Amino acid sequence: MDYRILAKQYFSEADTLKSYIKNLKKFENKNPEDLNLKYRIKMLYEMYLELKNTGEYLMHKSEVTTNEQR
Repeated sequence: MDYRILAKQYFSEADTLKSYIKNLKKFENKNPEDLNLKYRIKMLYEMYLELKNTGEYLMHKSEVTTNEQR
C-alpha cells in the first residue's frame, strides 16, 4: 500500500473543504445570526481537521515504512 498517495488524496480533500469553508465564512460575516450556517461551518471544519490529521498520519506512516525497507 502506498501511504504517500493516500496521504496526498486526504490532503487534497482537506484543501477542497478548506476553500469551501472560507467561502461560507464570507456569508457568515454578512449574516452573523444564522445558527444553521455556524453549525454547518463547524461540522465542515471538524471534517477538515480529520482529513488533515489522517493525511499527516499516513505521510508519517509512509516515511516509517520507507525507512524500514532500507
